Amino acid sequence: MTEEQADELHRLMNQYSHIFNQNVSGYFNDHDKELKQKNLTFHERQAMFVINHYDGCSPSVISQGIGMARSNASRLINSIVKKGYVTKTKNIGKKVVNLTLTKKGEEIIQEEKTRKQRQYVTLYNTHIPQKEQDRLFELYKEMIKIWGMIPPKK
Repeated sequence: MTEEQADELHRLMNQYSHIFNQNVSGYFNDHDKELKQKNLTFHERQAMFVINHYDGCSPSVISQGIGMARSNASRLINSIVKKGYVTKTKNIGKKVVNLTLTKKGEEIIQEEKTRKQRQYVTLYNTHIPQKEQDRLFELYKEMIKIWGMIPPKK
């Protein structure tokens, strides 16, 4: 890649990021109303996604995963435990706490995944031919590998 291509790629990525964020913010504004009906905040939902991905994780994983101070993450975790979406289990003889989703929490996450999948399928199928979708998907996977951004799944 030449320096000119790198500059153009950087410009295009910034433009894509800006457009994507504008569209996603509209989704989250609508979605915030639905979360309020379920008595969930945006950060509580984020924490639940982290717990779903790293089942049995500790509160520090939540803190790191959503970029929140440990004390704030602790309050957030206590809130979703109290609401019945997450359980805390202490390891015998250790201070470590493991977090897991309850059935109610798993249902919320599944609803979220289904909603996102429908949105992406509609968006991509409406605007991008299948061959280009396949190519884009492979490029995303390759970029993530190159940049080392795939966290290890526990």
